[in-house]
Amino acid sequence: MILIPNLLGQSIFPVMNERGGAKDYSSLKHIWRYSMGIVTVTSCGIVLIGALFSKQILGIYGKDFSGYYVMLQLMFACGLFQSILDSVVHIIIVRNWMWTVCVMNTGFAAVYVLTSIYLISWGALGLASAMVIAYLAHAIWTIGVAFLASRLPLNAQCIA
Repeated sequence: MILIPNLLGQSIFPVMNERGGAKDYSSLKHIWRYSMGIVTVTSCGIVLIGALFSKQILGIYGKDFSGYYVMLQLMFACGLFQSILDSVVHIIIVRNWMWTVCVMNTGFAAVYVLTSIYLISWGALGLASAMVIAYLAHAIWTIGVAFLASRLPLNAQCIA
């Protein structure tokens, strides 16, 4: 599900790096916004189709599985978050704030593990819910750092 949006975002990333290296900030921001728009539209389309047909998709595995369509819809939402956040984090990576990315990903893992511990009693639905919660938390700080990265001068140092 995230293959096509990820390929689109990754194909634009080298151009972003080149613009960042040339200190062409206005072009970098324009390319970044364009990339996020393409990935968001593509991802939303795929997720919408998957979510609408989630019951039928799981029905392929048997009648017992079709009742778990809500879990599949949650996982489609996670894929949407991941696709969009991959594009958002590009502006942070272009700035070479790799330790910041490491800290954010560690925070994502911590939130996922802690919420999984509390929601594991719900089974697969609990794990999918924990993943959605972790992506929501990850989205908050990733978008915040990306906003900061897009506002600071290109020579600004890492914040983490």
